[in-house]
Amino acid sequence: MRLGAPIFVKTADFNDLARAHVERGYRASFCRLGANATPEQIRAYREAFQKHDVVIAEANAMCISILDTDEPNRQKVVQRICDALAFADQLGARCCAIHGGTVQANLAS
Repeated sequence: MRLGAPIFVKTADFNDLARAHVERGYRASFCRLGANATPEQIRAYREAFQKHDVVIAEANAMCISILDTDEPNRQKVVQRICDALAFADQLGARCCAIHGGTVQANLAS
């Protein structure tokens, strides 16, 4: 089993970030990259964490509500989730945490 936790290091260097996890005794991390990361950034992030033997345990697709009752909106959301899953796959992340969301406020009563 590997443990990880959020760490707060101000650096743009992915190797420094991965090394900071190891220095704190962590061997797992969530992904700090956003879904707008370039393929080069994704590759560099993945390789830096592999180099330091830190597992990218989680990418996420939070704040995406799949419960939207408006079908065109729901289809857009489903596509965002598919994009987030593809992003997690490119990173080599072990999971992609998805929050299902809530129903629209006017339908909850």
